[in-house]
Amino acid sequence: MSENPYIGPRAFRGNETLPNRDREAKELANLVMAERIVLLHAPSGSGKTSLIQTSVTRRLKEEGFRPTPAVRVECPRPDGVFAANRYVFSLALNLLGGAKYTPAQLAAMRLPEVLAHATGTRGRRVLVIDQLEEVLTLDPNDVDVKTDFFRQLGEAIERCSLWALFAIREDHLGGLDRYLRFLPTHLRVAYGLDALGRPDALAAIKNPMRKQDVFTSRAANALADKLTVNGWIEPFQLQVVCRQVWRDWHQDGPVDLRQFKDDDINKALAKYYSRSMAELVKQVPVTERVMRDWFEQELIKDAKWRTQTMRGPDVGRLERDVLRRLEDMYLIRSDTRGGTKWYELAHDRLVGAVLEDNLGWQLRNLATWQVAAYEWNRRDRHPSFLLPKNKLAYAPVTFNDLPEHERRFLEQSYAAARDKVASDLGAKSSSPVAIEPVDVAVTSPGAVAAGAVEDAEASELVEFNGVDVDTGGYLFDAWSPGDAASLARHQDPDSLYLRAMQRRYERGEATFGAASFVDDLNDLAQTGWGVLIPDGLDPRILDALRPLLELRADQAGARYRQMEVRPGEEKSGFLRRHKMGPGPADPRRVPYYLLIIGPPTMIPFSFQYLLDVQYAVGRIDFDTVEEYAAYARNAREAESRPASPLPVHLFGTRNPGDRPTKQSSTKLIEPLARELTMLAPGIRVTTDVGATASKQRLTALLTTGPPAVLFTATHGLGRQAGDGRDIQGALVCQDWPGPLVSAPITSEQYLSGADVTGPVSPRVVFSFACYSGGYPDNPFVARLPQRLLTNGALAFVGHIDRAWGYSFLWTGADDHITSMVSTVLSIHKGHRLGRAMEDMNQRWSEIAAELTLALDRLQDRGIVGDRELAWLWTASNDARNYVLIGDPAVRAC
Repeated sequence: MSENPYIGPRAFRGNETLPNRDREAKELANLVMAERIVLLHAPSGSGKTSLIQTSVTRRLKEEGFRPTPAVRVECPRPDGVFAANRYVFSLALNLLGGAKYTPAQLAAMRLPEVLAHATGTRGRRVLVIDQLEEVLTLDPNDVDVKTDFFRQLGEAIERCSLWALFAIREDHLGGLDRYLRFLPTHLRVAYGLDALGRPDALAAIKNPMRKQDVFTSRAANALADKLTVNGWIEPFQLQVVCRQVWRDWHQDGPVDLRQFKDDDINKALAKYYSRSMAELVKQVPVTERVMRDWFEQELIKDAKWRTQTMRGPDVGRLERDVLRRLEDMYLIRSDTRGGTKWYELAHDRLVGAVLEDNLGWQLRNLATWQVAAYEWNRRDRHPSFLLPKNKLAYAPVTFNDLPEHERRFLEQSYAAARDKVASDLGAKSSSPVAIEPVDVAVTSPGAVAAGAVEDAEASELVEFNGVDVDTGGYLFDAWSPGDAASLARHQDPDSLYLRAMQRRYERGEATFGAASFVDDLNDLAQTGWGVLIPDGLDPRILDALRPLLELRADQAGARYRQMEVRPGEEKSGFLRRHKMGPGPADPRRVPYYLLIIGPPTMIPFSFQYLLDVQYAVGRIDFDTVEEYAAYARNAREAESRPASPLPVHLFGTRNPGDRPTKQSSTKLIEPLARELTMLAPGIRVTTDVGATASKQRLTALLTTGPPAVLFTATHGLGRQAGDGRDIQGALVCQDWPGPLVSAPITSEQYLSGADVTGPVSPRVVFSFACYSGGYPDNPFVARLPQRLLTNGALAFVGHIDRAWGYSFLWTGADDHITSMVSTVLSIHKGHRLGRAMEDMNQRWSEIAAELTLALDRLQDRGIVGDRELAWLWTASNDARNYVLIGDPAVRAC
């Protein structure tokens, strides 16, 4: 990768070229030459230092002036050196420091002497002092020292006949008033520098990339739109974001408009904050947690708004040094009012960045009960976010040395648990009831978390994916291997599902589901394409689908079919009626690609499962005729689009204290990203895992792209009682605080069909989540895939039932994702989706064959262990329950 042309948060240096501000540089340089002494003022982050160090200095030199380097007054005194005026000494160190003068000699000099030695006596010399506000802020109480500094400064300018350029943050202009009388001209000539206007911002975005020509004009305008606040753009933000965007996207070619989203900007700022925190703890002996807590608790109000504080971080005598470094990093800024210094975040944009990165850091470094304590604190310490009794086993019993919010959280959690037990026993809350937590040392909270997780993972419980919207807990209790094995023992080994998949596996169909005389499974003229119509379907639906049906009829020719499914007809009866039996699909009789029309109450999901053993089967089911028409238009238009590169985005939550999403993120999403990147370098693979997998981010991925394929691994939402149609299978995002918090799920924590109100970008969405595709009892297709397909998506692959981790786990294997990798690679090659999913069907056939053999052994000899049987039974069900919602003949690229 070539060198990043964007500088990020630092200032431009003298040997670098400022990509904009030509007008301001010319005006300011001319003003200095004409007026001799000029004060440059601007908001924090507006680029004062960059302007001075590059364009202004260069212009002055071109006109025969001799500017000094831009110096500051912040240099600390070396140990053992006394300086009567720290600010004069600092300028001396900056201008004369080196072998010629010792620190003691510099400390003894007055400013006129310093400047005489530094600038000489010939020529038009310009003294340049940057960040003059440091004289006012480094020590607010040393007024006499400040007065002496400005008096010496005025004397030096006059005695040495100097020109001068001073730069100051505009919010400190008022602090200069009492010292102006000591300076020539009383600084009557000032130049105000605003943040970037749109033309300068576009130049800053595009000019560094002009030689590489990777930034489109549309993309630059889109980014400028995102960064504009009240008509202006801060250079600091622009450089941070551009540097990160370039780093993330440069290797994939021209930067496209769709790549710029609010979340991209937030992620760039979050990464900058994270790197700044890591750098700070290397520079100063402070703990990262103390610093992050200070940012979140002192500088952010109600987890939403920037606020001011007088209190610095709890780092003892290092406070002043830490605050100065944070200001130099442009993370905070200060303001002195009434003799008191106030601190705040440098920009409102940093609020989301700090919260997002803090959450990710907490999830990686803290015990689950500590993460729950943060969530309780963020939620105004509401009792519903306290730890329930069964989770207190992993919390410490002594906590006097903990931070205040953790101590209060545990105290109230234990008290609430005692009250709950007493209430359950019918006693008064004051009755002595024991809550017996595990006695663990609070000095090592990470060990508590690790122990709890290891204990959970060492167990052999069968755990389900899925969260109850009404309670915030799991939809289903975990099963022991014995529970699952008990159900498996009642499974008929002659089940239609199992025997069909066993036959397929034993045949080892090298040509997937179609007969060997079909050479190209992507050629509908060879494979055929058919639509399955239930008895009683509203005829207006077929009229609405006419654009799609006519397209497929043209493509399939003589092998196009419209086929009726009779009421109560099973898969075997349907095939017999069309002269087909077990074995590969023969498209001369029944097409390989089959689209079911209508709800599962008319053609059951079981019919779809079994037919999908041999055929590529999809289903569409919408509430209105207009929605069928919208899908038909979208699918037909997609066929006329030119082939394009396939961006894939992997989105996986890792909710606090939650084992299922920990497994799916670490053993599905992350390995899948690695495998795809290694096996197909041409695929651009991006990820959001853990802290960044928010509802806001998922919404942005759906609405502004860029992925052609979106793969999600999250909890699915459900409801144990009452009507759950609208939320069943909704995707639970990282906003959910996890199972340790007992509170109903809110709409801000999940993405449902109701959130899809306009065009969507992904062509295909894969969703590992329970009920994401639909519901098997009182069956229906979930709202989310319905809304996605009527708003531009071509297909949705999801679960019809509970989901387990067996889609990607296997005994003796760290992760087992080959079938999913193969499916995505097949899509990347341009294969039709139904054909691409054959590898996932092959996995089901293998597992089903093993389960059938185990059940046969059980009947013959009665010797099959609970663990083996439970594993095979749950894995078989998990693999079977994927369904394709949409036309199986669509392509994603």
